[in-house]
Amino acid sequence: MSTKRHIRYLSKHIFRYLSRVFSFKLAIDERGINDNLVFSIVEYCHKQGFADVLIYKSRAPKSEFDYGHDFDLFVECENDKYAYFALQAKVMNFNGGYPNFDYAKKQWVKLKDHENKFGSKAYYMFYNGKYILSSIPPPTRSDCLEILTLEDYGIGIVENSEIEAFIRTKHTIKFTDFYPNKMDAFRKLFYCSCSDLGVEHLHSSNTIDLNPPYEQVTGNANFNPEEPTQNNDIELAEGSAPIRIIVKKHPLEPTLAKKK
Repeated sequence: MSTKRHIRYLSKHIFRYLSRVFSFKLAIDERGINDNLVFSIVEYCHKQGFADVLIYKSRAPKSEFDYGHDFDLFVECENDKYAYFALQAKVMNFNGGYPNFDYAKKQWVKLKDHENKFGSKAYYMFYNGKYILSSIPPPTRSDCLEILTLEDYGIGIVENSEIEAFIRTKHTIKFTDFYPNKMDAFRKLFYCSCSDLGVEHLHSSNTIDLNPPYEQVTGNANFNPEEPTQNNDIELAEGSAPIRIIVKKHPLEPTLAKKK
């Protein structure tokens, strides 16, 4: 199974997992499920010997120029040219809502600024499951692969512009505000062409900063958990998320190795 197919599996797995959690009226922490996603991808690539997905994480303090998003996702569209997706994660609760929207900071405005300043395309990334007392309509959307199933929405994405337009008239966000008509599956960012995704700006690998405080997340059996984390005194550069994911569609090139 390829890494891309593993992403499809992960979405289904998360949907089933959260559905079980919601049946007990329990909740999952956003940071924990983000780390779980990273762990699952890295562990899978390590076991399979794949090098098409590289993940870097910073444990450094947030920059004063923080835009608040969780992931920088770079997907290669053509040789050494990458689309840049800024992803803000939110986890559903057992009532089918997303309770941790920061209305005071108007993060959707910050993400729009990020798109304009850094040439990214911003999405809200929703972790979903079947919530209590739900009557969920069947999916209506398809992507470049096929018609989606409900479990494909274990990780759903909605364009920031859709969030911004909706939030002007509403003060709470729930799953059915965007599903089934305006939410896509996370897999779309990995499988579909950049033209299908409406990407306007491409970035070469030498503009993707992987320097400290970023450290590559690897399946290193010699990792020592008691060893102090390095580079904690270095702030992230403006516009950078704490986790960066690099998805290669071509053989791994030296330019993407972490710079010394």
